[in-house]
Amino acid sequence: MTVLGTGSPMVSATRAGPAALITYQRRPDSPAHHYLVDAGRWVSLRLEQAGIPWPHLDAVLFTHHHMDHNVGWSDLLMSGWQMGRAKPWRVFGPPFTSTFCAATHDAFSYDRQHRPVLQSDEGGRQDVTEITGAGPVFDEDGLRVTAAVVPHGDCVPSFAFRFDAPDRSIVISGDCSPSEALVELAAGADVLVHEIEHRASTRAQLEAFGLPEADQERVFAVMAEWHTDETQLGAIAQAAGVGKLMLTHYIPDAFDPAALAAAISSTYTGDLVLSDDLTVG
Repeated sequence: MTVLGTGSPMVSATRAGPAALITYQRRPDSPAHHYLVDAGRWVSLRLEQAGIPWPHLDAVLFTHHHMDHNVGWSDLLMSGWQMGRAKPWRVFGPPFTSTFCAATHDAFSYDRQHRPVLQSDEGGRQDVTEITGAGPVFDEDGLRVTAAVVPHGDCVPSFAFRFDAPDRSIVISGDCSPSEALVELAAGADVLVHEIEHRASTRAQLEAFGLPEADQERVFAVMAEWHTDETQLGAIAQAAGVGKLMLTHYIPDAFDPAALAAAISSTYTGDLVLSDDLTVG
């Protein structure tokens, strides 16, 4: 598993938008399969840097459709088509995924009209499966993918995904506030990749902006409905019994790493990784 992008909606010079790649190979002599979860800004660049043949990804899964999680999709779709993809993209995501994919396809109709000699029509198509609730997503060649509905403000439904191979299990939280659904999905997983809001750094940033304390508390009340902070995440990972916790989607992207690690490690005893872009776990 590669954490391709660890950023948030705020543009960062060092962190790409949220994206993670699951690579699965059933046997040493079997072909590798690549599954992308979310497609934030710079995702095609990070896939290229990771050495992944990204025009030939096996599937793309969206946890939800906030722009920081899908703004890189148009680049993947069109660049992959231009670079030789010859089969439709398999896309999974919540309701609105079909609308989003159709709109992305239509937005580049002019470009496609001028490149038909070199590219395959199939490589620009999207086969979309909308996920409406918790449960199995697909099961193929020994890899099972399961979705859970997680709370993320009024973005309903938002999903977390679990990937189970014969010898390893990985969970991608998507964006979420604390929930039993996530704990149940991640139970016993080898790796949990989870978003994080560092409340102490957020407070320092808001104070630097000169925001009055009363307004800060209103911001935190909203954030509590959308994200998970450092006082909560360690207990979630501990309750799920995951072997490794990898952080991503940092809010804010400027934070005190030592303080963040100490806060989470006070309630989580497993392996903690403060991921950067392209961290492998």
